Amino acid sequence: MLTYPWLLYYRYRLVAAAISSLLLTCLAHLWVSGDGFLDFGIFWHGFCSCPVDPNDAYFLLNVPPLIALVVGLIFGLLTPGAVALPAAAGIPGNQLKALSRFFLTRPISRSNCFLLPQAIALTATAVLPAAAFLLLVGWLGLVHAPSLHHLMASIRIIPAVSKLGPHPSFVQVLTAVSASRRYLAAISVGFCAYAILSSQQWLMLSPSKKINALGVVPVFVLFAPMWLIIGQLMVNRMAHVVFLAPGRGASLAYVPSALGIALHLGFAAVILMGCWRVLRTAEL
Repeated sequence: MLTYPWLLYYRYRLVAAAISSLLLTCLAHLWVSGDGFLDFGIFWHGFCSCPVDPNDAYFLLNVPPLIALVVGLIFGLLTPGAVALPAAAGIPGNQLKALSRFFLTRPISRSNCFLLPQAIALTATAVLPAAAFLLLVGWLGLVHAPSLHHLMASIRIIPAVSKLGPHPSFVQVLTAVSASRRYLAAISVGFCAYAILSSQQWLMLSPSKKINALGVVPVFVLFAPMWLIIGQLMVNRMAHVVFLAPGRGASLAYVPSALGIALHLGFAAVILMGCWRVLRTAEL
């Protein structure tokens, strides 16, 4: 029952994350198999009859980190005014601090207040993108959509998958493409985004003005790399290092390294541990 109040509070974000995951998955399918973003016939009987393109394979490999990143952003961004707050919340500069103090002064433990939102965010990041993908593939298989064969043909461009037989099973394709490692990498990217943004809520509780100032830094840390998209070389480096996905022109055999995944999860853990120390020293 401890999780129910938090699920109730995060219900709109859960719905938004679920819709965003399914929408992005469908848009990716439209990009790969459709004649445009309005070619909805590919979800039933339509098919663009376009040739298999290696760029589509690159795009498909980048979709899971993108969806996980969006889910992390949805849960990391705070929504002031979502609950009834004290009068101090009416002051724009104190909204973030007032919301945190509101939760921490309720008759619940500090650990539950800190850990349960993270558990919900991590679970949503791990479940929703996979559920959206399985829902799409299940629907395409149920209606025998021709676009499903084009989707599988695009995936079979990946060297590890191309070595399979003429009619590999769905599980064999997932195993050959190292789906578990790629998906774990996507989860680590999404959880990093969540940790960076959600740290604002806790850093603002510190009595130290310097630590309060760090509460503004996470936004720039997260979004500043997007300002560097102009340079193609930088994009490729970002894709490998930040998003753990192959950049354009990279080998389709690229698989996220265990070290990269561990560093992402460790980075998120360090941020949250620092927030926990701030939370323990804050006078509420």
